[in-house]
Amino acid sequence: MSNYKNTEDNGSLAGALGWTFFLTIAFCPLVILGPFIAGWMGGRKGKNPRTALIGGLIPAVFWMALMMFISQREIKGIVLGPLFILGPVTALAIIGGALLGSNGKPAHWIGVLCLIIGLLLVRPQAKELINLKNMLSPAKGAEQSTAAGKVACPENLKKLYNAVMLYSSSWDDTLPPAGSWQKSLANPSQTFAQPDEMRCPSVGHNGYAMNREVSGKRLSDIKDRGHTPLFYDSAVETPNSNDNFSSLPIPGRHSSRNNVIYMDGHTEQK
Repeated sequence: MSNYKNTEDNGSLAGALGWTFFLTIAFCPLVILGPFIAGWMGGRKGKNPRTALIGGLIPAVFWMALMMFISQREIKGIVLGPLFILGPVTALAIIGGALLGSNGKPAHWIGVLCLIIGLLLVRPQAKELINLKNMLSPAKGAEQSTAAGKVACPENLKKLYNAVMLYSSSWDDTLPPAGSWQKSLANPSQTFAQPDEMRCPSVGHNGYAMNREVSGKRLSDIKDRGHTPLFYDSAVETPNSNDNFSSLPIPGRHSSRNNVIYMDGHTEQK
């Protein structure tokens, strides 16, 4: 009888390890929640906090190393660097879940602490992770693009270009800051562009990004205007989107191509 009870208290390391590995694969698309559930189920199989911890620690180290390895790679020219933070966050979620699934109350508090640390780590990087997800997803406007939309998009970019030129003439030939270009061009006190002109017609809202490398520069400081992008179709559909010409939708938004307007005012499809 005592041997049976001891087995029940210790649980199964193989069970904890197996369930955690299997469920982390099944729930891998669910950031934090998926690894936590996997760890918790493994902890339930391990029962004893030590057994649960060991059963969760091995998958945690594996997934952390894998995410860090993937973050050093790129897909179709898109660097996966923001995935680096998911390594330690995933590991903390698995360990936290494993400890919360075990039988020891002190272990539960440590598990909660692991989850809190994981949430605090991922929060500052949430925007970059969402942007990366948008860039890797098929462009929403690709299926919606119509003949009228293909024509209207370059026209809107032309209007944006003219608005920026007007803005710069009012600000000592200085371009608007990339981090607030929409706000600068639609300032109620001096409006240079209308809201509809600052979005791609094939997208419900926004859809353009400004080249971060020309942010706040004087026009005279930009030498090669014919090869310097100003605005372009962007997979990041948030207000005031800006980057270093790295968020073009894949595939392109307009019949697998994207519209770009350059600092000299000409447009191209990429």
